[in-house]
Amino acid sequence: MSSVLQQGFKQRDPRIKVLLPSRMRVGSAWVDACIHNVSSRGMLVASDETPRPGSYVEIRRGRNVIIGRAVWTKGRFFGIRTQERVDLAALKEDPRAAGRRGAADASGQVERRNEDRLRKEAAVARALERNRAMARIGQFCLIALAAAAACVLVAATVYKVLIVPMTHIQQALGG
Repeated sequence: MSSVLQQGFKQRDPRIKVLLPSRMRVGSAWVDACIHNVSSRGMLVASDETPRPGSYVEIRRGRNVIIGRAVWTKGRFFGIRTQERVDLAALKEDPRAAGRRGAADASGQVERRNEDRLRKEAAVARALERNRAMARIGQFCLIALAAAAACVLVAATVYKVLIVPMTHIQQALGG
């Protein structure tokens, strides 16, 4: 029975979690973006400017250019279906270190400052996402607290309005 139900569906490609800063063109504007996960034909991207579903975007990371169509959006996250297969190994390479990898100085030691800078940028990107999440939690708590205060205020007002007639009814029934 389950094979009959699954006949028309393809299995979903596995997603590989990454955190890669990049640039994205939406329409004619270029904005910063961060790739969060990648599959063979798509990716999850976060940006302050999200494209409308159905619109085409161009994502650049170093020399890599990815053209895709936005499939869905939710907040500042959106999914992209790419035109061609995504080369994850090429995406993961540091765009600033391309062509310089393995270059040694006079003492024979490999320059590693760029890798430290990449780690720091990744840490900053993670901290930014963590701070956004904490801000959303704080905003939710503040709205919930305001809603609870409004409920208490409405309940107190209704009580004040109904206590007088109820007192008269109680006196009429009791005496």
